[in-house]
Amino acid sequence: MPLTKPSSVKADSPLFDFEPEPIGVRRKPLRVALVGASGYSKAHFKLISIASRQGLYRLVGAAVINQADEPERCREIEAMGGALYDDFDSMISQLAGQLDICFIPTGIHHHAPMTIAALKAGANVMVEKPIAATIQEVAEIRQCAKETGRFVAVGFQSIYDPATRWLKNALLHGAIGKIRSIRSRAMWPRPTTYYLRNNWAGHLKAGDQWVLDSPFNNALAHQLNMMCFLAGDEVNSSSRPATVQAELYRAMDIESADTACLRIITENEISLHYFASHSCIEKQDPIIEIIGESGVASWSLTEASFQPEGEPLQSVRCGSFPDLLRYIGSAIHSHSEEGETPLCGLDIAEAHTLCVNGAHESSAIHTIPSQFLSTQKFPNGESQIAINDLQSHIEQAYQQGKLFSEIGIPWATSGEKIDMRNYRQFPTYRNPLKGSGQSS
Repeated sequence: MPLTKPSSVKADSPLFDFEPEPIGVRRKPLRVALVGASGYSKAHFKLISIASRQGLYRLVGAAVINQADEPERCREIEAMGGALYDDFDSMISQLAGQLDICFIPTGIHHHAPMTIAALKAGANVMVEKPIAATIQEVAEIRQCAKETGRFVAVGFQSIYDPATRWLKNALLHGAIGKIRSIRSRAMWPRPTTYYLRNNWAGHLKAGDQWVLDSPFNNALAHQLNMMCFLAGDEVNSSSRPATVQAELYRAMDIESADTACLRIITENEISLHYFASHSCIEKQDPIIEIIGESGVASWSLTEASFQPEGEPLQSVRCGSFPDLLRYIGSAIHSHSEEGETPLCGLDIAEAHTLCVNGAHESSAIHTIPSQFLSTQKFPNGESQIAINDLQSHIEQAYQQGKLFSEIGIPWATSGEKIDMRNYRQFPTYRNPLKGSGQSS
């Protein structure tokens, strides 16, 4: 059923019961620490700054290994009362027992060890997505959180958006009937320099630690996580994958995948189809569509909506990025004090990691032959490698609910269907470092 032009839903709608707490009403600020000053740490610093102005946080320390490269940010940290540390280990040892929250927006391979160290130092943790590269690391984090009595929040920012909660609540109330399938597609071009920004971008491993960097485990991971969340049977839970079948490809000269399609059957028997690429010229922002027995729903960066059959479409505006930072900051503070405010916690984030691990178990990473690629050079010297006709390929597969190999794309190769029930260790079936190859 096509979606019609949206009408508006006001925040006082009976379904809209996830509005954030009013600003500035909490009793005392949380003592927070930050890891990093560059890259995505800038977003976490902005979050902390916003919450500090609201009286929710007090920055007490930051670990900045490249202080000479970030003099302005270091001055801002000190101006807020934060002490500077040369590395994470020295910060967490000196601030042990003195932190309420540690923000960890680092490389994927650092997420698990830093989160565990912060928990053992007595801090709750806000770690950037994904929670970890592998499911066994998630289990280690879960065990440590249980032993220390601390919580872990994960930076899948859309989960904290009231619009997402409104949509999830509508689905649980049967607004479109039983969910049959969910699908998502996105094309975000990334130039070749994107993979040169650090020592783990585009890699499967950094040293001896798994990274599994890819669109579905990094920039476009939010949508894969959202699909599992929207499929969940409870308001603050995701549906875990029962099976995963994937096709992983690379057009760039990288170790991991830059293009992927996944078919996931969840434990509650909902079919998920996911398509994403960085090897493209055209940009298509992410969209998620939910197909129910008696209606449809959708999510985008700007709007969430649902439409029962024969009834008007209802919609709400999704939060802007500054809004999302405010929502996260407020939710973490409220949860710290009351323990009831919903977060993107381990149960939600774990479902995403299972999907990622299953994808790499299902498919080798196939290099797309050069005859199916083109390169666009930009005046600034950067270049973009793109898969020819990718937009039409994704649209066809997306609309038909098929994977690339199932619609006759000449470079596509089918992946195996992997049973993810009782899955405990990555890798179990396939070592991705030994399974890469050339597409036909």
